[in-house]
Amino acid sequence: MRRSFSLGGKTIVLGGDYRQTLPIVKMASRAQTVDVALTRSKLWKWFAENTFKLTENMRIEQARAASAPGDDAELEQLERFARWLLRLGEGKEPTEEIDTIK
Repeated sequence: MRRSFSLGGKTIVLGGDYRQTLPIVKMASRAQTVDVALTRSKLWKWFAENTFKLTENMRIEQARAASAPGDDAELEQLERFARWLLRLGEGKEPTEEIDTIK
């Protein structure tokens, strides 16, 4: 038996990085919180097949356009932060303990 999923024909847009948006579950362990994340939902497969990925960091692009020659300190800081954020989201950032990031 094939089951279909419908949201009444409506298009749903989920914005942001789902890796950074865990739900809040009072008095839950880390494992319990992760277990109720969007990517663990039975509905995720319907979203995942139509997922688009952003490839440009617009904050950095705007900073590049607005920066004056020789004023690269803020731009470098933004680029470093963007790289760190990607490593964090991909689970590549070293941790001090199980749930503490350096």
